[in-house]
Amino acid sequence: MGERISNDVARDRNFHLGTAGDLREWRTLRRLLGTHIVATTRLPLEDGREISIRKPSEPDEEQQRIYALLGIDFNRAYTPRKTEVTP
Repeated sequence: MGERISNDVARDRNFHLGTAGDLREWRTLRRLLGTHIVATTRLPLEDGREISIRKPSEPDEEQQRIYALLGIDFNRAYTPRKTEVTP
């Protein structure tokens, strides 16, 4: 059943992109979006705590266009975060 759902999602996604005029294969889009990274920096403190800062890179023009076609607001999907872990 999971495979059928995956196929349905892929078909809907491809239909959505196709109607927007983007006829590239999904693997091509995944490769393009794969270079949009989220970097995490971990800072260990002397008292044993650790601060973690997670920040996305800025998507390039083509990545922004793909996100828009998929209906993804990348600013909301990839918000910077700061967390603190205590021992």
